[in-house]
Amino acid sequence: MIQWDFCRVCVHVSTFLIVFLFSNEMLVRLASLNSHTRYLNAIIGLGSGVSILSLLLLTLAQIVSCIMISVPTIYNKIGTAIPSSALGGTLVIEMFVYHGFSDNELIFKACMMWISLAFIGLLRGDARTRADALDTPLYGPSVAAEASIRFCCTRIRSALVFPPLCVVIMVRALILHNFWMSSGTNYEIKRINFCSSVAFCSVFLFAAAHDRSPSQHVFSKLVRFAKQVYDSVYKRMYGRIPNGKKKVI
Repeated sequence: MIQWDFCRVCVHVSTFLIVFLFSNEMLVRLASLNSHTRYLNAIIGLGSGVSILSLLLLTLAQIVSCIMISVPTIYNKIGTAIPSSALGGTLVIEMFVYHGFSDNELIFKACMMWISLAFIGLLRGDARTRADALDTPLYGPSVAAEASIRFCCTRIRSALVFPPLCVVIMVRALILHNFWMSSGTNYEIKRINFCSSVAFCSVFLFAAAHDRSPSQHVFSKLVRFAKQVYDSVYKRMYGRIPNGKKKVI
């Protein structure tokens, strides 16, 4: 159905953005593992071996959780409540260990990521699987929370407002916070600002995916039109539609 095409795209893109944020943090952590080890040794008093093991276990937990919320065959069986909660927990640990609660930008980024993880835990995947994972009735608090979220998203016409806003935010972030072209302190400042923008867009896209008003059909039609254009160009170039049969001449 056209109605669900737009919702599915928004949810997948939003989940991808969250996975990107955690992957970025993991890469930074592993790239400077010695610095993180010395930090834990000096601040918390952990030994070098224990510090390295703790960092590797934290990274492993995040990798496994990211895979669990990304692969349909996995989250359709066990739900997304447990891995999203695990990711939220690791984020809390990082904020406490690295004194993130003393920095407003880090607090904002973390709050946006927690909201997105809450959306993933509550709204991504099958309702029955989610209820079993949370050990709650199918018609319980989780379903009531889901209905309330969808009601609010529908009232504000999030499918019509948030996607264009996300485009503006991401273009601004790519221009102003291109951390990959910086180094030193400027690199870290721009990286945090860029990640905050990505986290903000993740929340907006989840909200847009759960708008049940007719406004979402505007972007559903755009998605369908883009697919038709792609199929037409592909057919002209290769003589068949994607995953279709070759045209008989």
